[in-house]
Amino acid sequence: MTALQRRQASTAARLPRVAGKPVLRRSFVENFLACGTWANGESEDAAFGTYVHECLARYVNTCRAHREETRLVDVERIVRETFFHRARGISPVRISEAMRMVEKFAREWPAELRTLLSIERTLAVDIGWAVLTGTVDREDRMDEDDRDDPPRVIRLRDYKTHWGVADHTFQMRFYAQLRFLQEDARDLEEVQAQIIHPRLNIDPVEDFYYRGELDEWWQEEVLKPLQARWAERRRLRPTGGVACQYCAKRLTCGAAIGPAAVAPNTIEEYTTYFGETLRLDAVLEERRRVHRLFFRDREPAVLLGYEAGYLLPKNGSEEVVVADGREEDLVAEMNAIQPGAGDLIRRTGIEPKLINAAWWDHLVDKGLLARVPKKPKPGWRKHIVKGVAEPALTVLEGGADE
Repeated sequence: MTALQRRQASTAARLPRVAGKPVLRRSFVENFLACGTWANGESEDAAFGTYVHECLARYVNTCRAHREETRLVDVERIVRETFFHRARGISPVRISEAMRMVEKFAREWPAELRTLLSIERTLAVDIGWAVLTGTVDREDRMDEDDRDDPPRVIRLRDYKTHWGVADHTFQMRFYAQLRFLQEDARDLEEVQAQIIHPRLNIDPVEDFYYRGELDEWWQEEVLKPLQARWAERRRLRPTGGVACQYCAKRLTCGAAIGPAAVAPNTIEEYTTYFGETLRLDAVLEERRRVHRLFFRDREPAVLLGYEAGYLLPKNGSEEVVVADGREEDLVAEMNAIQPGAGDLIRRTGIEPKLINAAWWDHLVDKGLLARVPKKPKPGWRKHIVKGVAEPALTVLEGGADE
């Protein structure tokens, strides 16, 4: 119970401190400015992202150690060793998913050792009452000056392991300004911030910042509101919004409930919202058709930690149906078992699920009900590893687990 309460407490209540000052990471700052009661939620996907980041860092450092741009031969070893290096709370079935992602990264992104400065560099700035930090996945020197001189142009990279493409403008600006404020940045003129999605076949998202360009944004949209909100943190109420998806309270907080977080305020706003809903419905229906078509002549497969294809339910391979043409005989037999039971089912619908299950064997022996194999239905569900509790289920077309 104590551990559960700790996880539900605001992240601000349990941040690390240095010399009495709270250490605020970029992710906390961004989410805290969105909602003052935000609490970091430790999901399996977040743990998987951390795992893949460690794999990528070890891979690039391996390339550096061998002075080679690509080391595909080491990918499998790195992915497996990194997974079992410590407990992660991730299903071992996701090792193959990480393997594909790291191998794709190794094929498409050479180590670029000529420009590489550091891997997993943590930037920190003391702002008086707190220390702001951010860890960049990779830092490169992009000018052609003498390597013994301080750099003028730096490129910061961050890898995103999720499928979706979100807006990372705040993160890019935050990292860039932190880099400008480092002690070794006196000659730094430009920071190139780059977001890379190793899983997706898309170009990097990037922006370019010059010294002084972010100073006003840093003061007016980060430092001042952050200090004001921090001073009021014990009296703040949840606001809901973009921070909800990463918050540990999202399942219990009223402001995080879907309708409360996105409900429009006017009919004009709802018209726009409704139009988007119709478009999403059309996209989902198209994906359902693609799913049915793709697996029409294929066996089910395990993909990204899910079973996908035409799936049989896990709660038995048979179902009970009414024998053809025996509806009235079934009604009569049920009336004989319990007066009025057959008449009731005639009114509500002659469905086996409405019949007392204790009577099924008797009615099957009489030839009034029949047990038939269930048909597989197109859908997907979490791939369950023996000994792991079954998570929530998502299924298409009525569902394989209905």
